[in-house]
Amino acid sequence: MPNFTPGTPPESCSPDCEDPIIFLSPREVTQRTSLSRSTLERWSQDGKFPEPVPLGEFRKAWIEAEVSEWQMAAKTQRNNLRKR
Repeated sequence: MPNFTPGTPPESCSPDCEDPIIFLSPREVTQRTSLSRSTLERWSQDGKFPEPVPLGEFRKAWIEAEVSEWQMAAKTQRNNLRKR
């Protein structure tokens, strides 16, 4: 899997930003990616997947756009490998 390098950080978005930030729960991310929760945690720490955002003392979520970006990067990597 490709290492994850986020595009534009959310801090750079202006207050009138058109795209709202949508948070995904760990369950939603595992359903969308078919990865286990332990793999999500490990890959996030290793820089292979986006890091979750802490939403409270015991709650974290992933930003939907970053998960989608990671999925597109994985698809691109697969397509590039097929061309060889």
